[in-house]
Amino acid sequence: MLIALSYREPMGDLDRLVPSGIIEQWVYHLRRQRSRASDAIWLIDQGFTLHDGMDGVPQNDATARWRAEQETVVEEVTALLALYDGINLGKIDIDAIDDIA
Repeated sequence: MLIALSYREPMGDLDRLVPSGIIEQWVYHLRRQRSRASDAIWLIDQGFTLHDGMDGVPQNDATARWRAEQETVVEEVTALLALYDGINLGKIDIDAIDDIA
């Protein structure tokens, strides 16, 4: 038998929809994703290239596109982590960020 739980269960000062342990896992993976993207940018800066291809044959240089994608990852993840840190340190008004998606 399923028991319906309230949509928001209070946990201290914050109402959390997701348990804090899961949030910590997400943050951990976001940091790893940002690190990998930064490493990819560093490799490109060192002269490595990426190519689109077929059957193991390179066809188009995709380095610029790949670098732009990785820069976007770093930028967006950094913003998410800043938001996370701001919420946890009480520097951000949680009610003011409801429209962020």
